[in-house]
Amino acid sequence: MTTFGARWCLVACCTLLALAGLGWASPAPAQFLDPGRNWRTAETPNFRIHSEDEAHVTARRVGDIAERAFALMTRELDWTPRAKVDVVMYSGVDLSNGFATPIPFNLSGIFITAPRDGELLDRAEWLELVILHELTHIVHLDKASSAPAVFRYLFGRNIWTFPNVLQPTWLVEGLTTHSESRAGNRLDRLHSPAFEAQMRDERRRGFLTLAQLNANGRTLPLNRNYLYGAYFFEYLTRTYGRDAAARMVMWYSRQLLPFRVHNSTYELTKQQMDAVWRDFINDLTQQIDAHSATLLAAPERLGETLAQPQWSIDGVAMAANGDVYAVVDDGIGAPALTRYRRGSNRPEPLTTAHRGARINLRSDGAVLIAQPEVCSGYEVLYDLYRWTADGGLIGGGTKRMTHCGRYIRAAWQGKDGSVVAIRNDRNGVTSVALLPARPGDPTRTLIAGNDGRQRLDIAVSQDGRTAALLAKRAGSFELVRLDLVSGAQTILHTDSDPKTDLHMAADSAILFIATAGGVPNIWRFADARLTRLTHAHTAVTQFGGMSADGTLGLTTLETGRQQLRSLNIAGSSVALETRAASPQQISSPPNLLPPSPTPVALDAERGYNPLPSLLPRSWWPLFGSESGTTSIGATIFGSDALDMHRYLLSPLYEVTQGEVLGAAEYAYRNRHFFSVDRELNVRRTTDTGSNEDPVEYGRRTNAQWVSLARAVRIEREAALGVGAAMSRREGVIVDGVVVNGVRSTGSTRREED
Repeated sequence: MTTFGARWCLVACCTLLALAGLGWASPAPAQFLDPGRNWRTAETPNFRIHSEDEAHVTARRVGDIAERAFALMTRELDWTPRAKVDVVMYSGVDLSNGFATPIPFNLSGIFITAPRDGELLDRAEWLELVILHELTHIVHLDKASSAPAVFRYLFGRNIWTFPNVLQPTWLVEGLTTHSESRAGNRLDRLHSPAFEAQMRDERRRGFLTLAQLNANGRTLPLNRNYLYGAYFFEYLTRTYGRDAAARMVMWYSRQLLPFRVHNSTYELTKQQMDAVWRDFINDLTQQIDAHSATLLAAPERLGETLAQPQWSIDGVAMAANGDVYAVVDDGIGAPALTRYRRGSNRPEPLTTAHRGARINLRSDGAVLIAQPEVCSGYEVLYDLYRWTADGGLIGGGTKRMTHCGRYIRAAWQGKDGSVVAIRNDRNGVTSVALLPARPGDPTRTLIAGNDGRQRLDIAVSQDGRTAALLAKRAGSFELVRLDLVSGAQTILHTDSDPKTDLHMAADSAILFIATAGGVPNIWRFADARLTRLTHAHTAVTQFGGMSADGTLGLTTLETGRQQLRSLNIAGSSVALETRAASPQQISSPPNLLPPSPTPVALDAERGYNPLPSLLPRSWWPLFGSESGTTSIGATIFGSDALDMHRYLLSPLYEVTQGEVLGAAEYAYRNRHFFSVDRELNVRRTTDTGSNEDPVEYGRRTNAQWVSLARAVRIEREAALGVGAAMSRREGVIVDGVVVNGVRSTGSTRREED
């Protein structure tokens, strides 16, 4: 999501500002984009695609997918936006996301880095999934008819003329997430193992109420709007017809009064929302119980808990001696790298970390951390850090190993400090590199990123000679062995089940999380066979490897939280499930969108021009009357697609005295800010019977300029500002006004500067 309107920062000259935040609350979407890069624009029939010069190849793919998604959703929702949609490709972000907004114009942002884990990792192509999702938002939120459409025609794109924006988030995100299932091939999140596991967990702890969803408070699960919303629209479609969602959207698109949620289902179902919700929950309960009966019949095999369930756990690593390291987020303070010593449930915080961090443990206790950080003040890229017990004055310390390196996953190669890492680039292409132990030595590329594979995770054997890779290609997931000396690759196994959290045991067996059978569990590959090691009723969400005595470190989904556990498998003689491995490539890659008969061609690329998107798209009249004065005017605002420029203009004209008043504000690159305003206040009037006439009034003019040098980090921001301000106040006596029989003589005097 994005914020609407303009944000202005007015600070005094030479003031040091310090702003603190946590996680992704600090860098806003606009800060993910470096305006100093060479930006280009190309057009299709319905889109303007803005991309960096380095990502022009991916821009062609984005344009083709966008046109296919646009054709599908405009047909489904019976609505076509009037103007072209701006799509901005975010190449400088090592995260997987997107956003869409209809104000001040239809704009979508696409993070081209593909997901490496979580609910977004599936067989579907990432760009198809994210573009379909965000363009569904565009078509849905833009739609209006009846009174909202009339007012939009008169006043432009004011927020209250977008009825579909003004409703609970779970309805907006639910409709869009459900749209991913239109292809009917179960590639969408609605049918994913992650969503199904979360719904089993919700069934066990008790479903959220309609009031809780409408309030959109700080309630687990964090993706509740997507989760519950998608299942709700699936229920409507299954119960009331394939066009049920479109019919509900049509009704809401006619509403001028916002948040009429209670009646939004009546035209479709002849019931109000609370009754429909009860029916939905009853149906959902039956569906989950029927689908999970076989799974729940067998007891869980997950070991013992190590601590209380946590808000979030981003990375886990098991030491040879049985100590467990984890990046723990309690939802209140900053995430922390935490150690749980064997035999003790007491957490030992070691150092702060960032959300999304992943860790790898060396035999001497050194922790390798791959985590996101702000690069060059704008972009968010993964870098490598090393924590050691003797790295600080007290309790160890962390040292940064790379700067803007984009190393999204990494593993120690040996005690000398060399690292094998997966590196991302500006087209979302991943390669594998060997980073030397000594700073300054050249980095060696082991696998170039030009073979159509997306690398997900990497692990290294204890002798440092072999690595294992997880890769995704054409909708299938590959387990690959990599010889770190020769660079030779061997595909060990291929199937359609998403896999994450790769580790190599002391005997060179490869362990990982896989969704085989529709449930995320830990599996072991050895001797060309796959063996399941855990049985979860919900899901194994993180896996940190195995200790010397055969104990696994893992997390599971429990009551919406992450439960840290340890499971000893050394004495387990009965395998839960075994399968033969197959290195054969799956022949037919899946499609989330209908294929296009002919790929959409982009027109000739040109340098980015902010003007087309800067033009005002809405206005609102301003009127004021006080003490014999009357002012009329209008307000407009706007920004460009890359958010380099923002402005707000509110000109006013005072008709009795002929004064030009109002305000103007402008921001450039979120670093330089300018504002000017002029106002009038009446000091003295005379009564002429039915009217008041101003005799004397004050006129004040203010102007400000501020420029900031910003030092932005994930967890905090500091800015040094320099600027100037001017304020002028004048007194004006109106000419020709009779007061007590005396006609005034007009004059203007300066009172203050």
